[in-house]
Amino acid sequence: RIEYKNRPYADKTKDFDYYSPGYRYGWENASNPNYRNRPFDEVQSDLERDWNSYSNLAGREWREVKGATRDAYERIRTRGNIGTTQTGKE
Repeated sequence: RIEYKNRPYADKTKDFDYYSPGYRYGWENASNPNYRNRPFDEVQSDLERDWNSYSNLAGREWREVKGATRDAYERIRTRGNIGTTQTGKE
């Protein structure tokens, strides 16, 4: 919750809660079997298209949360594949 202020997309006048819908969206989609093991740049157009139907968007536009979404998505991907053990095997 504190580190977000140091991220390149963060507006210093916005608090963590402002970005939380984007973080959640990125985390949820990195966990989605349809996007698993795919880089953000490959799925970005799908995520942008579906953003307006996301129930937790809290009135944010895609351009406002894209950085937070990418950040969360990539952090999940680099911490290991969802649905695998520490050894990388399901």
